[in-house]
Amino acid sequence: MSLKPEKQYGDYQTPTYFSKKIAQFIKNDLGYVPDTVIEPTCGTGSFIRATNETYDNVRIIGNEINETYVSQAKSIEPRKKNEIEIQNYDYFRLKKAIEVNKTDQLLIIGNPPWVTNSSISAESGDNLPKKSNFKNLSGYDALTGSSNFDISESMIVDLVHKYYMLNPLISMICKTTVAINVFKYMHETNIGMDYFKIERIDALEVFNVSVDACVIYVKLHGDKNTNAIEWLDEENKGRKSGFIGTSFYMNLSESANQIEGETEIEWRQGIKHDAGKIMELKKVDNLTYINGLKEKLTLESERVFPLVKSSHLKEHIITDFKKYVIVTQDMLKQDTNYIEQTSPLLWNYLNDKIDHFAKRKSSIYENSPKFSMFGIGDYTWLPYKVGVSGFYKKPTFSLLINEKPVMLDDTSYFLGFQEYDIAYTIMLVLNSHEVQSFLKQIANLKSKRPYTKKVLSRISIEKSFKKIPYNEMKQIEKRLGLENYLTENHYEVAKQKFTQQQLFLDL
Repeated sequence: MSLKPEKQYGDYQTPTYFSKKIAQFIKNDLGYVPDTVIEPTCGTGSFIRATNETYDNVRIIGNEINETYVSQAKSIEPRKKNEIEIQNYDYFRLKKAIEVNKTDQLLIIGNPPWVTNSSISAESGDNLPKKSNFKNLSGYDALTGSSNFDISESMIVDLVHKYYMLNPLISMICKTTVAINVFKYMHETNIGMDYFKIERIDALEVFNVSVDACVIYVKLHGDKNTNAIEWLDEENKGRKSGFIGTSFYMNLSESANQIEGETEIEWRQGIKHDAGKIMELKKVDNLTYINGLKEKLTLESERVFPLVKSSHLKEHIITDFKKYVIVTQDMLKQDTNYIEQTSPLLWNYLNDKIDHFAKRKSSIYENSPKFSMFGIGDYTWLPYKVGVSGFYKKPTFSLLINEKPVMLDDTSYFLGFQEYDIAYTIMLVLNSHEVQSFLKQIANLKSKRPYTKKVLSRISIEKSFKKIPYNEMKQIEKRLGLENYLTENHYEVAKQKFTQQQLFLDL
């Protein structure tokens, strides 16, 4: 399937008025006057026009893959002794930096593609950087969503590496998550900078898309570094985000790292199957179900389990389940042929729907047994789980209870436990003011998924216990509208489990 050019290239042309606003901010507010301007993906030439009108005696170089856009950009007449050069290359095939006089003040400006590598690949597009695991992910993260990245992120990082010796100012429009990721990358790789400023913008007004977007202003400097992002927009003005030691905080404060650490047991992501209409069911009775195609099914119940989707995680204790899910394996890569013997009705159903499984595009299913799933292991079968949605700004941690292990979808995260009292106590801890405040300090609440495994894993339960005495835990229980269940013994036993001396591996 071929893509429309604007979709394949992540094409959101910048209105000229907005390009001029950015160029004038750079000149008047930042006091930066370039000798050379480079726009690596110039489109129809919005930033070419803006810098042509804002600066004098400047060499302006634009590059664009789309030949139609190149023609429009080439029609721009130079002003004020400026020079304009428009090139027609695929940026991702350009190995070398554009030659610039080493003494020049360099401005790199633009609006790189607003798409991810997976969204282009899914649509059979080829406007991609050379494949590489540039975030150095490993294992399951490198195979699944964690390895998905915005093309603009890859491009901005590439620009930093190509031009950092010239100490340029880089100003790009991008998603705010991309901007933060670039800052983290530069900090963690010790790339020097005078400052890193972010100004959130109204993307709906400027581009008619509902995206958390911004303009970044990054002044590279080989001998300097900064630990903080400075926010410029009115809503966030004066706020700083950045690092305390090796930990990143969306809101820096003196008390930010009081429960910072690493969760003493591992946060897990829910199951992934990418066949919702087949695998997710409504239950009629113990043998009768309705699938997402509205078909009524008779299936053995052995491989059918209660399911909590991200949108269901709103109550602090959940015992009633609207959905169920077929779980085909007990562990990753398990051969699924056993189902034919143990659950023949289910086996026939799955084989009857095999075309739905064949359409799954993710590479994680390649060379795997039929009907394979991911996000399953020993932790899947623990009897008590405390789960949270990755999507909502205010995280609600829910204790999930059923006679069978409860499954969560892959937009949710959970801790698993063998004992109810431990699970109940940890649910209270995670819903405490201390933990909730900490999460607000470290999570990007404007992102699509504020709470990820990486964010949640920074909660030290041991440190949280030290901040939350028993009497406060009772107040949390009351505030959440729960029955008077927690005892001091429950509290002390759970607390001891999470001290370094008492930690055990089979939580």
